[in-house]
Amino acid sequence: ELAELKAAQEQVKRLSQLYQALSETNQAIVRMKEQTELFPLVCRCATEFGGMKMAWIGQLNEESGMIVPVASHGEGQDYLNGLAISSRADIAEGLGPTGTALREDRAVIINNFPADPSTMPWRARIVKYGWGSCTAFPIQRGGKPFAVLTVYHEQINAFDEEAIALLDEMTINISFALDNFDHEIQRQLAQESLLLAPSVY
Repeated sequence: ELAELKAAQEQVKRLSQLYQALSETNQAIVRMKEQTELFPLVCRCATEFGGMKMAWIGQLNEESGMIVPVASHGEGQDYLNGLAISSRADIAEGLGPTGTALREDRAVIINNFPADPSTMPWRARIVKYGWGSCTAFPIQRGGKPFAVLTVYHEQINAFDEEAIALLDEMTINISFALDNFDHEIQRQLAQESLLLAPSVY
């Protein structure tokens, strides 16, 4: 009974932290002026408020087919140094959570990170940092996968349905923010082209 109670308390704590992360992200998105602030801020919210050990966002390098970190925050960011993650399905480095999330445009949840067969290429690194669970969510832009948010938690089975729903909502809001930036740029370009158009009298 004590173990069950402890597990329930841990779950409540995890969810309240994720609610906080979602709230902080949404508030920041509303205030944000520069698109470049978005990804670093999301990673910071996930770790500082969301209870994650480390969070990073990767984008596809079209030439190499590799997914490259563009923002990160939290403990163990050096995990990303020289990390080989591919978007291809025909090599082991492409079958982990991040590669799968980008390629298949769906969330990938791994609740026993050290023991999952798909994480074999990074096993030694994972053990070193002591992460128990990992999840990767695609971030869309213009309706297509544009980047991937990958987060790590020290506990095994850290991501239940409610936690996944909160992280999913967070990535949907990030996508919405990216699309808004794009719409704003298009609006400004349209305005400029109107100003530059020769007047007809």
